This record gives sequence, C-alpha cells and structure tokens, in this order.
Amino acid sequence: MLAENKQDRQVYCMEKEIADYLDKLCFLHSLKGYQYILEMIEMGLQDRSSLSRMGDVYVLVAGKFGVTWRSVERAVRISIAASGAENQKTKEFIFRAVDWIAQKALEEADERL
Repeated sequence: MLAENKQDRQVYCMEKEIADYLDKLCFLHSLKGYQYILEMIEMGLQDRSSLSRMGDVYVLVAGKFGVTWRSVERAVRISIAASGAENQKTKEFIFRAVDWIAQKALEEADERL
C-alpha cells in the first residue's frame, strides 16, 4: 500500500510539472489539444523513443480519447498556435517539453539529497 501511495504521488507530481510547464507557456486548458499534449508529454517522459514517429503517437492518443488521429493532430496544432508558438512543429515542442521537465525533475531530486 505504501508503494502504491508513493507511485501515486510521483504520477501526481509529474502531471503537475507538465501542467505547470504548459501554464508557463500560456496554454489554454479549455482547448482539446491541451489534454492530448499532456498525454504526449507523459508518454515521452516514460519512454522518449515512443515519440520518434508522431503519427504513431497521434494514433495512441486518439485511441485513448476515442477520437481520430487527425482530430488529435489538428487539436494539438491549434493549441500550440494559440499559445503563441505557432512556428514550432509538434514533435519539436513535445521533445523540448520532455527535456525541460526531465531536467527539472533531476534538479529537484538533487536538491532533496
């Protein structure tokens, strides 16, 4: 039970870090793409190689949310553009987010030691 609580806290902290990162970049929570981007970043944090083919990522996210991969791709593109990062490709954005969040997690772990 204790291990489950620790894992739940780690998942919550990871989700909070992702949300904080997106908030810092002025992402609108009300757009569908926000949830899809959260999911993509979580996937990248768990296994960075899963992001190598964005088409596959769109399909996985679409399956989880019960929509088409095209609607995921469009919603993500719209969310990124609405945040003011319209010139950035989705893959580049997701990789940068994963790198930044992973680096921040490492720094926080070092501080606790």
